[in-house]
Amino acid sequence: MIKFHMRKPISIIFAIIIVVGLFSVWFFRERVFTETRFLMDTVCEIKVVARVKPTKAIDKAFKAMKEIDSLASFAGTGDIARINNGESINPSAHILKIIDEGIKIGGLTQGAFNISIRPLMEVWEDFKTEKIPEDQDIKNALKLVNYKDIKIDDEKL
Repeated sequence: MIKFHMRKPISIIFAIIIVVGLFSVWFFRERVFTETRFLMDTVCEIKVVARVKPTKAIDKAFKAMKEIDSLASFAGTGDIARINNGESINPSAHILKIIDEGIKIGGLTQGAFNISIRPLMEVWEDFKTEKIPEDQDIKNALKLVNYKDIKIDDEKL
């Protein structure tokens, strides 16, 4: 008479299921993906929590930042450069949106992000030299740095 022992095949199948399950949990767990690039005259870092690296989404985010950087450049003849030169202009809807978002982010970060920082950057010569400005020059520039003072009147700055 032949007897079959069912325990061994069940044990093997159970072990395989456990190994596959553990591998799936490990492989498909959420991880933090970080990418850093130099944009907007600073180091910008994007962190994404996902199961697989969202390369296209990260590239799209950096592309949007690059577009904003080109629109919001301090130099040249763009709207932001003209605003920084003291001109009263009728900016594009895109620039108005950028300014509005900058003001909101300034509030959310309690001023840590401040879109009105340009006067202070000028005193520090855009951080391109090691020269430390005079205390009074810094104090005078700080009087002009306040994102809360930015006013948009009838879509005119």
